[in-house]
Amino acid sequence: MKSKLHFLLTLFFSVSVFAQVNSVSETFETVTENQLPVGWQKYSAISGYTAGAYTFSTWAYQGTKSLMINPAFGSGDVFIVLPQTINARGILSLYAKSINGNATLQLGSATSNTDMSTFTAIGSSYTITSTYSNVNLDLNLHTRNDEYVVIKTTHSSSVIKVCLDNITYNTTCKFDTPVSFVNPTDNSIDLTWLTDSGTSVDIQVAANNQLQSSGTLYNSTSNSGYTISGLTPSTHYDVYVRMNCNASFSSPWVKYDVKTACSALAIATINEGFESSSAGQTPQCWFNTESVLAQTFASAVRTGTKGVVLDGVSGATRYLVSPKLDANIDGTFTFYAKNITGTAPVNVVVGTIANPNDFSTFTAIQTITSIPNTWTQYSVNFSSNSTSDKYIAVKHLSTSATDRFAIDDVTYLPISLNSNYFETNNLRFDLYPNPSNDFINISLDSELKSVEIYSLQGQKVLSSNKKVISISDLSVGIYLIRVEDENGNIATQKLMKQ
Repeated sequence: MKSKLHFLLTLFFSVSVFAQVNSVSETFETVTENQLPVGWQKYSAISGYTAGAYTFSTWAYQGTKSLMINPAFGSGDVFIVLPQTINARGILSLYAKSINGNATLQLGSATSNTDMSTFTAIGSSYTITSTYSNVNLDLNLHTRNDEYVVIKTTHSSSVIKVCLDNITYNTTCKFDTPVSFVNPTDNSIDLTWLTDSGTSVDIQVAANNQLQSSGTLYNSTSNSGYTISGLTPSTHYDVYVRMNCNASFSSPWVKYDVKTACSALAIATINEGFESSSAGQTPQCWFNTESVLAQTFASAVRTGTKGVVLDGVSGATRYLVSPKLDANIDGTFTFYAKNITGTAPVNVVVGTIANPNDFSTFTAIQTITSIPNTWTQYSVNFSSNSTSDKYIAVKHLSTSATDRFAIDDVTYLPISLNSNYFETNNLRFDLYPNPSNDFINISLDSELKSVEIYSLQGQKVLSSNKKVISISDLSVGIYLIRVEDENGNIATQKLMKQ
């Protein structure tokens, strides 16, 4: 009878220890002193190390107990292995602090709970200090079919201890497909996902490079997505997303950099040195593929402090697409380019594009066969363009990782604002005084039809049908003044406002 009972107890204990689990929620308050919770394992090559529940309230995050890891007589790694799961997917969250010096914590997974040669790190390591900090890991992007979630601590000295508390793990609370951002408009962007777990999804939208807490918090109970509205055109935002697994546990926040569109901000001309762009981001109102970003390092800059770099990846196609233009593209596009890594870029093509979010709509106009390692100006004439596209694009098919180049000082003038155009129409006009700070006079032989003044960014700032025009409200700077006579002839000159 005793033998049978012993067998049944042993069987029950084995099933309890090794049964697969979908969730863990451990505060160590009910765990026997100096023991691990049932189903947990520990491993270390450090002689005499200990790891178990320890009662000392000042070492606990909450309550009186925490999991205390003590290397005792050596230094090195200690592995804490959570109970077996179907596979190492899900969300792991814990609180950690160190005693007598900093330690390192690395989260990961393993195929065995006794052989830590099977351990693989997931995500970055964390420096653990004397103050409790929250550490989170999303294992859902992990590709191996491991069965054990592992917490690895590294101790540089035998006196450095690590305390872990409030460890939660949930394999069912996850996004079944990653969060994606689609359909950007001038003032909104759609988030999409698929999930059948959790209770809701939190979304926090903050200004780029500002504190998350300064942003606006949204909550969605949808299992497929959410639309963020009320945004500003052509603006970068930091968007944070997390899933609420239940009333007391949420997944870690994941940060995304998103940008609204610029479709409503059509311009007439381009005069861009990228000085207002943030380094490491897409220039405002420009569109691009990955690794086409504004940079500040010297080799990427011709004038000022910034230029745009098209990185090289063998076989990858990069696009740099201009802001939307307000008329069909028929003028002259110029830019400076320079090879910055040694391999002279080839396969550079300039053309038009109908949809900046669909690079298959690109139409080639001119091919540039090679870009040298000195700044060189290129001029592309779009007079032969037969499309109705409103965007200019620079396309580069990269051949290697060192096949990268910089672009700076980009301009575009439509034929209606190109000084060569009025020669064809034999229209001449005098503009005086120039420079001026209050009034300008326009003199021409034929009758005046209209006068339009544009900033160098292509914005119309003033229009008139008078020959004497007040410019006192204009800011100091250089403008383009476009004059049309009664016969439809057009002429353009530069105007300097003092």
